[in-house]
Amino acid sequence: MRYFTFLFIILLLACSKEVKIDIPQEEAKIVIDGRIELGGAPLVLLMQSQYLYSPTNLGAYFSSNISNANVTLVRDLDTFSLSPYLISELPLQSQITLAEQLNVELNELAFFPLKVYSSLDPNLVGAVGQTYTLNVQYDNQTYSATTKLLVPVGL
Repeated sequence: MRYFTFLFIILLLACSKEVKIDIPQEEAKIVIDGRIELGGAPLVLLMQSQYLYSPTNLGAYFSSNISNANVTLVRDLDTFSLSPYLISELPLQSQITLAEQLNVELNELAFFPLKVYSSLDPNLVGAVGQTYTLNVQYDNQTYSATTKLLVPVGL
């Protein structure tokens, strides 16, 4: 039995070679995280993708935030322009939604220097049955996505 235990430990220690895979660095791409919930304002977080071997710290994450895009939301025949806001400038319910989205405590969120595209227009909140089309223009590219808020299903 001792022999097998010793052999097992040797095999575990022998498998500790570090392997680095050469992954070519590609041009950064835009990452669009948009949401609109029932009764809530639209929230759109724009970021640049990061290279796999780039530093993974908050400073690098915050510096990849995009705040110079043209963002609009279309509902029926109405087009709403979304503006970049610091998180602390958003209504409390939007801050709570972002805290849940980013998986951080609400009181810590105020220290995040991120800009989030939203609207303070009280007429622009998520409503059942409405179709919303998000349009983002950034770096000579246009991105578009459409969603519809369905009737909530009870559990």
